[in-house]
Amino acid sequence: MTPGARGTAARRAVLLAVAVLGAALLAWRLGRDGGGAPARPPNATAGADSFTIWVVGGSTALGEPYAPRADLGRIAAHLLGGDVNGRPIRVVNLGGAGKAAVAVVDDARRVARAVRAPESAVAFLYVGNNEFLGFDRRHDLRRRERALFDVPSVSQSEREDVFERYRESLQRIAAALQDAGIAVVAAATAVNLADWEPNRSVLADTAHAATVRALLAEGERLAAAGDAGGALADFRRVLAIEPGFALASKRAGDCWRALGERDSARACYQRAVDCDGNPYRELSAQNAILRQVCAARAIPVVDAPALLAAASPDGLTGDGVFWDNCHPTLSGYLAIARGFAATVQARFGVRRPLRDATVADLEAAFQIDAAFRRQVLHGRGQYCYAAATLVYAPGPRLRRARRYLEAAVGMGPEDAGITCSLAVLTALDGDARASLELWRRAWRLDPVETRARAENRYVQQIMAQRGVGDLLGQLRLGR
Repeated sequence: MTPGARGTAARRAVLLAVAVLGAALLAWRLGRDGGGAPARPPNATAGADSFTIWVVGGSTALGEPYAPRADLGRIAAHLLGGDVNGRPIRVVNLGGAGKAAVAVVDDARRVARAVRAPESAVAFLYVGNNEFLGFDRRHDLRRRERALFDVPSVSQSEREDVFERYRESLQRIAAALQDAGIAVVAAATAVNLADWEPNRSVLADTAHAATVRALLAEGERLAAAGDAGGALADFRRVLAIEPGFALASKRAGDCWRALGERDSARACYQRAVDCDGNPYRELSAQNAILRQVCAARAIPVVDAPALLAAASPDGLTGDGVFWDNCHPTLSGYLAIARGFAATVQARFGVRRPLRDATVADLEAAFQIDAAFRRQVLHGRGQYCYAAATLVYAPGPRLRRARRYLEAAVGMGPEDAGITCSLAVLTALDGDARASLELWRRAWRLDPVETRARAENRYVQQIMAQRGVGDLLGQLRLGR
C-alpha cells in the first residue's frame, strides 16, 4: 500500500468510527444518556400474507419527534388504506437517530435476509443529515466556543472522503435490497432552508476579517431598520469578497425573501447550507449523489425538498414544515409520506385512490393527543437550545426553544422535566439567578428527575459558565 493510500485508508477508518457517534452534544438535551425511540427489529421472515413497508435511515426515517406513534411508513400505510391489493400493511422501522449511511448498509442486509416474498415488500430509504455529525464531537460549554469567524469542523479532503463513502454506502444499500428482489423507493433529503442558521461561517482569507465584520454590522443595522434592499447590498459585498461565508448567504437569503424574490432567496439559503463549516443539514452534493445512484439502478426518488416547498406558504422550506434543522412537523411528514405512497401505488398497481388525510386525521389515527403533543414540544425545545450552543449567535435558536417550552408549559400541570429544561434555557440566555430559581422549583416538584438533569456534564458546564459551580449541592442544601 502506498503512503497516499495508507493516508486515505486511515481517514476512512476515522470517518467510519465517528460517523456512528452521531451528534454527541445534542444527546445531552434529555438530561440522561441516550433517549429517543428504539428501532423496531424485523421478524425473522416476512412472507406474502402481508405487505411490508421497511423504513431505513436516520432520525427522520425513525419519525422523530413522533416515533414510535407515527413515521413515514405508518403514515404512508394510512394513506394507502391499510393494505396493498388486499394484503394488510405492516411497517418495520429500522431508522435511528444519528445513523449514517454506512450503518444503514447493515440494515439493508437485514431486510434482504428477512424478506421471503419480495413482491410483498418495499424498502423506503430516507438517508441523510448525519454524515458529518461525528466531526463535531468535542465541546466544553464552560466557555464560549464559537466565533463569528469560525474554524471548520471538517476539511475539504475529509468532505470528499465523506462524499465517496456516502456514494459507496448508497450503492451497497441499493444492491443488497435489489439483489434480493425487493422494490426500493428513496427520498431526496429535505432540510430547513429558510429558518435555520448555519452552524459555522469560515473566512477563506483572515485578512478580510475587518472589512467583513463592518459590512455585516451595517447590513444587520439596515435589516433591523426595515431596509432589506440596503442590507442585501452589504451582504452581497461580503459575498463578493468571501463567497463561502455562510452567514452572509443566509442573511442575503433573508433579504431576498423580504423583497419577494423567492428563487434568489432559495439559492442563497442553499449556498448557506453548502458552505456551513459544521454541516448538520444535507448538502446539495449529497442529494446529487443519491439521485445519481438511484438513476443508475432505476430506483424512484421521492422529491422531499420539492414536496415540502410546495407545502410551504411561500415556497421556501422553513418553520411551516420543520421543527428545527431537519425534522419535519406532522404536516411535513404527511407531504413526504404522500409522495412515497403514490410511488408504491404506481409500482404495485394499486387502483384505490390515496386517502385525502389531514394533520387532524393523522393525530386521531396515531393517538397524537395533547399529552403527546406536549412531549413533542418539550423535546423540540431541548433540541433547539442544545443546537444553540453550536453557533456564534444563538439568539434565534434560543427564542425558538423558549417558544416551544413555553407552549409545553401551557398545556398541562407544572412538570419538573419541563421546568428543568426552562432552567437550562434561561442559563443559556444569561440569567443565572432566574435559572437557579427554576432549578429550585423543579427540585421541589421532583428531586429525582431534577438530580438526573443537574448531573449532566453539559448542564454543569453551562451553569459553571454562569458562575454556578455546584448546582446539585446548592439544590440539596436548598440554596
